[in-house]
Amino acid sequence: MAGRESVRTLIGFLRDEVAAADSYRRALPRFEDAPDGEELRACLESHERRITTLEQRIRDLGGDPREDDDSSSVIELPVMGDDAISALEEREDRGLKHYLDDVCKLDQDTRRLVAREILPEQVRTYDSLSDLKLARRL
Repeated sequence: MAGRESVRTLIGFLRDEVAAADSYRRALPRFEDAPDGEELRACLESHERRITTLEQRIRDLGGDPREDDDSSSVIELPVMGDDAISALEEREDRGLKHYLDDVCKLDQDTRRLVAREILPEQVRTYDSLSDLKLARRL
């Protein structure tokens, strides 16, 4: 039973990560020549690594990573750079809150995995976007 709850929770995390990665892929062309492009690419790569980790853990627990696939949570990015950065930062904030709110629903081993590999990366990408957003205001 704990494994089933963990799988459902991990699938929710996975959906968020897939949507975040899609949002970064859509935003990156707008920043191709901007200094922020490199940082945004690093954030995308982080989300892609988390997708791989979450998919593997779901499989390890006997689940299907594409169960309840819902790609409708991709955000529409504003055209302007500052607004796009703000939208990405809001996505990072929601992702961090989701992890923090639902990590308690995971079995102990999965909770450790998320605490060790996923959460630090989520905090890093959130901090990166917060810093970019702040730097653009200065």
